[in-house]
Amino acid sequence: MNIEVLLEKKEQIQVKILRQLFLKHDKLTAQELCDWVNLSRPSVQSYLEDISYIGRMIGKPMEVIRQNNKLVLNMSESQTLDEVISFLIQDSIKYRLILLFLEQKNYMIFELAELLLLSESTLFRKIKELNKLLLDIQIKNNKLIGEESQIRYFYYLVFDSLHPKFRPDLLQVTKFQVEFVRQLEETLKVNFSESSKDKLYRWLAITEKRRKITDIQITKSLEMKKIYQDDHLYQLLDS
Repeated sequence: MNIEVLLEKKEQIQVKILRQLFLKHDKLTAQELCDWVNLSRPSVQSYLEDISYIGRMIGKPMEVIRQNNKLVLNMSESQTLDEVISFLIQDSIKYRLILLFLEQKNYMIFELAELLLLSESTLFRKIKELNKLLLDIQIKNNKLIGEESQIRYFYYLVFDSLHPKFRPDLLQVTKFQVEFVRQLEETLKVNFSESSKDKLYRWLAITEKRRKITDIQITKSLEMKKIYQDDHLYQLLDS
């Protein structure tokens, strides 16, 4: 999943401009940038000025200066494009909306609107836009509808796409998760890399949030279980 689709059109253009400045370091003219994003010079200039504001919000100054008719992005050496994109994502309406649906608390539409500081008409529009992106799962009656395994995998992809600095607090590793992974290593007689452990912790965190929900669809999961139930590895994990 391209997580940038969760951004509003303005922020998507901002990311497009930033990506070009990253890739074409000190080799991009203002006119070339205008042609690339198909915007007028005044519009592009406004976006360039917003870059400084984004840097201040993140706490790592960024600015675009002109050198020899070229645009140059000045920023901290430790700053990355992924970090900037993640900062914009975590403040986006669609991302905040799917976070609220993670635990399926049966929100009323007015409650969602209040939490997101939106009018109900704007909220309905954002839900409609989000449904076009979700494909296999949908938002209906103010909750996520779809195969539970697909819903959990969707959240896994979203959180995996975020820079670690901007992942939600719910992904903080717990003692239960550490012990679970340790026992899994013992059962399988393997040693997971730190990267693999991080992925397992993330999946477990999502599972812990979703397991409290009672009205879930697991038809496909049960069908898959029948396929693998005679597999030695499956039996080892299920024992």
